[in-house]
Amino acid sequence: MLSFIRHHLGNWFARILFLVLVIAFMGWGVGDMLRNIGTDTAVAHVAGRRIEPAAVQAAYQQELERVSQSLPNGEQPTAQLRQLIAQQVIERLITQAALAEETERLDLVVPDAALRQAVFAMPAFQGRNGAFDHAQFEQVLAANGLSENQFLGLMRQNLSQSALLDAAGVGAAVPSALAAPLFAYQEETRTASAVLLPFAAAPAPKPPDEAVLKRWWANHPWTFSTPEYRRIRLVVLSPDVVATHETVSDAALQDAYAEHKADYDKPERRSAEILLAPDQAKANALAARWQAGASWAEMQQAAKDAGASAVSLDNALPVEFPDPVLAKDVFAATPGSVTGPFQTPLGWHVVEVTNVTGGSNVTFADAKPALEKSLARQQAVSDVLKRVTQFEDAVAAQPNLEQMPGDLGLVGLTGTLDAQGLTEQGHPAPLPGSDALRQTIVKAAFAAQPNQMASVVQGPDDSYYALQVQKITPPHVQPYDIVKDKVLADWTAHEQRKEQNRMAAELMAAVNDGTPLADAAAAEGLSAITLPPTRRDAPAAGVPEQLLDPLFALKPHKATMVETADGFMTAALVAITDPTSATDPIGYGEIRDQLASSIGGDIQQVLVGALRTRAHPRINVAAMQQIAQQ
Repeated sequence: MLSFIRHHLGNWFARILFLVLVIAFMGWGVGDMLRNIGTDTAVAHVAGRRIEPAAVQAAYQQELERVSQSLPNGEQPTAQLRQLIAQQVIERLITQAALAEETERLDLVVPDAALRQAVFAMPAFQGRNGAFDHAQFEQVLAANGLSENQFLGLMRQNLSQSALLDAAGVGAAVPSALAAPLFAYQEETRTASAVLLPFAAAPAPKPPDEAVLKRWWANHPWTFSTPEYRRIRLVVLSPDVVATHETVSDAALQDAYAEHKADYDKPERRSAEILLAPDQAKANALAARWQAGASWAEMQQAAKDAGASAVSLDNALPVEFPDPVLAKDVFAATPGSVTGPFQTPLGWHVVEVTNVTGGSNVTFADAKPALEKSLARQQAVSDVLKRVTQFEDAVAAQPNLEQMPGDLGLVGLTGTLDAQGLTEQGHPAPLPGSDALRQTIVKAAFAAQPNQMASVVQGPDDSYYALQVQKITPPHVQPYDIVKDKVLADWTAHEQRKEQNRMAAELMAAVNDGTPLADAAAAEGLSAITLPPTRRDAPAAGVPEQLLDPLFALKPHKATMVETADGFMTAALVAITDPTSATDPIGYGEIRDQLASSIGGDIQQVLVGALRTRAHPRINVAAMQQIAQQ
């Protein structure tokens, strides 16, 4: 039989028949097995690159941990949130892969010196003296599960991608047709004349009849009602209280001072504005202009025109300057004066030191009080933890908090308070501990049921407390005879407010009918003042915030009125000042630079989108969902 098959396989009819049989087997199920042999495990493909599950898993777990820490205590991420986090992580990795593909295509290389400078400048790797600390560098990497080679590879990749994106956005230009209207809108100032009408300045109304006051009392019960009061019994175990009885040895204080010596001996820091010119002649010209009184904004533009660069460093240590020679010259310069030019390996520099934060040297005697307080509280926290179990046992034995041990450092009190923590006399209740603990206790007191058995609860600041509500006094309207004086004062204030409201409205109507505000005010025995010019984004001194929106909606010589915290104000628009690039070149340049930066960012986003599209990313949805379930 086999020899018969081998003999007839030599003709084309048999070969075609055999091929049909193979295809049939594949359709019947063999094909599924063959396809499964080459199943792709990558979570995504980007421009021929594979994004492996391990990389996605690591990034996902890191982001999941960060998000989990921001959730309320005890709450876990939902399945939908996990899915969203996984989607965001894979999208970020796809973008990074597309950018990496483009940087390799363009042969963008990050020099070792630039990589070293970037790593040394990262605050996370700096020791207490502000300089790079290799031990701290290794500790941070270990905490994030990275080896040194892995981290440096990621840094090199990020720097090359940043260079690509910066190059895309740096050439953004803003036409005047776009910058000028925005500048005019943002920098427009308006000046108004105003009449102030304080509530307290209104003439006191004639005292009303008793019937008027009683009607006012009856119509405003919420004004003359007492709040709900609760009488509580409270016991607190707090480090703040226990610390007052702690004794700290001098040896412990000396050790703590030595351990934090770097915090007490702080190096000098300087803020500086720096110009870097390619040659001495240009540096001399820039220095001369700067020394003649040009502003920093003008010097930035001058540097740009001269092919130089302008940078500013804020509160920097010597190691944070790009060159040690430059750092030496900056820290030798006289603050407030333009220094240079002087030559460094980077070029010719001109410098002005704008601020100096002097170093400090705190002696042990000066540091001792704060150290003693800090160590005493640390000891108290430890002692409180040791006493919590005894506190719980005592409360379990006496859930009404009637008798508590006297050797645990407990503080007990009984008293009445309202939901704001005030006594019936309007004073803060003498609750022990920090403000956070006080607020927690008040909230708990108004959430508990009367005569509910107490239990020990952990509060803020390492404190513990137990409380019981003994009595609830509901709010009630106070009798008229008791609050008669308060009723009269409240009615009088209302009438004074109504009078000032009427006067403000009459002044506004007079101005809008054509009478200058000063004349309208004089007719009423009042005087108008001129408010300082103000912009729409922030009120000038003396201009109430409530006036901004209506003032910038007014037409010239028209008026508006607003109510402030202590009265009414009638204001009339006197002048509008529209700035231009000629009248305020510095402000115009700042707006133009802000717009250019925004447009540059948009260009970068467009580039990223184009690179992603060109990379043809493909996501393995099943693999991504599997990661999101972990």
